[in-house]
Amino acid sequence: MLSARLNILKSRLKVEFGLNSFQRLLQLPESSAKNPTIAKFLLHQPKNTFFSSTCHLTTESSEKFASKDPDVFGDIAGKKFEELPLDQDEIEQEEFEKAEASVPRHMKPSAGQYANMIKEHITKGDLKSALGVLDLVKQNRDKPTTYMYTLLLRAFAVQGHVKKTYQLYTDMKKRALKVNAAAYTSLINACANCANSSVALDYLEKVREHILLKNVVLNEAHYNALVKAYGRHKKIVQAFQVVDEMIDNRVSITEGTFNSLLYASISDKENGLRHSLVVWHMMQKWRKKPDLVTYHLMLRAIRDTKLGNLKVNDLLLPDAPTTQVVISDSLIPDLLSRTPIVSADVLTWSVKKIEAKKEASVASQENNQEIIKAEEKKENTELVTVNQEKVVNIKLENIHKKNKLILFGGFHGFLKRMENDGVQPDAKTMTLLLDVIPDSLAAENTLLDTARKNKITLDIDFFNMLIKKRSFRKDYKEAKEILDELH
Repeated sequence: MLSARLNILKSRLKVEFGLNSFQRLLQLPESSAKNPTIAKFLLHQPKNTFFSSTCHLTTESSEKFASKDPDVFGDIAGKKFEELPLDQDEIEQEEFEKAEASVPRHMKPSAGQYANMIKEHITKGDLKSALGVLDLVKQNRDKPTTYMYTLLLRAFAVQGHVKKTYQLYTDMKKRALKVNAAAYTSLINACANCANSSVALDYLEKVREHILLKNVVLNEAHYNALVKAYGRHKKIVQAFQVVDEMIDNRVSITEGTFNSLLYASISDKENGLRHSLVVWHMMQKWRKKPDLVTYHLMLRAIRDTKLGNLKVNDLLLPDAPTTQVVISDSLIPDLLSRTPIVSADVLTWSVKKIEAKKEASVASQENNQEIIKAEEKKENTELVTVNQEKVVNIKLENIHKKNKLILFGGFHGFLKRMENDGVQPDAKTMTLLLDVIPDSLAAENTLLDTARKNKITLDIDFFNMLIKKRSFRKDYKEAKEILDELH
């Protein structure tokens, strides 16, 4: 009977406190629980006395340590913690986690939508917002694509922001994205469009070194961009070396390559026209047909650059004897023909002009009126035989600076060459020709008639230049006629 009641008591204690807790409360060893005297004491206690007192003690002890602040979960330790502001990395991490938690996957833009956002900002000219799309991609915990970076690289390259373009290229490598051919083209174009030549050339060398280290195979677009970059920053030798590299690597050379070389040649004001003639005859050697851009660049070279020390019998291409400048009996010289020719009459006229100028200068110093009269009479006589050595040694630039187009077939000869190549002149062609034709009313009227014959709509720039030229010559009446024609 006693044993049964003791077992029931143990079961209750196990349920409410556990046997081990009960033994600890009594501070008795486990063997003491089997002592008959203790058992009798426990059995003769009122039914709920022990449990109620124990629960009362537990509640009372809890109240001593409980905090009066309902927002504080315990303050037994008594430790105080100071709240510090988050640093930038922690703020970004919290925003990153918040965005991930708040934006479901199906509500985030796709890679194509991100690219369209970049395109839209670039179209508006807002490169800062276009760059901000990458931050949005990061906030949404998405991965940017090579195409997104390619769009940004091209946009900054067009503006000449070489540092930002190189930074985007570095980010691509850090993200382990594949750097495609278009990315390298944009890098080179950024160097070409950069206004600071020193900075541009430094970055250009970095790009070329990386290309060599990575064994990147360059294509035609890369080489053309390199030629343009070196040309714009007046590194003509390097530009021609790039073309030699193209030939060695058997990369096809197109009209675009030669146009890039022409662009490079124009940067040299003293010898640019001679370099342009070299490029022109290289095109003929490679059987490449010039296009409208080629003719425009040639006109710019004729207008803005000089022939340097080019003389008769000089070779334009060292390995091509047919490119030697020769004297011809033709009345119209043409350095653009397959065999560049110079008219003997033009050379003789130029030599006579130079000698007359020297003699007139001596006569002026000596104040000898008889010599002056003799010189005037000599200039009015027909062409006489001139020392052949003087003709050969004369610089062709002396002829070019007197008449820009005379060594290139003249006005009609140049247009005839364009017609033979199947190139139709436009308003820009007429504007460039206006700069190189003789400064006379007859030449200007011929140009206007040609434009009407070819049904070319001339723009306001052409008429502004024409009015300016006539005003400088004090042909105010003819200048006013242009205004009347515009109205």
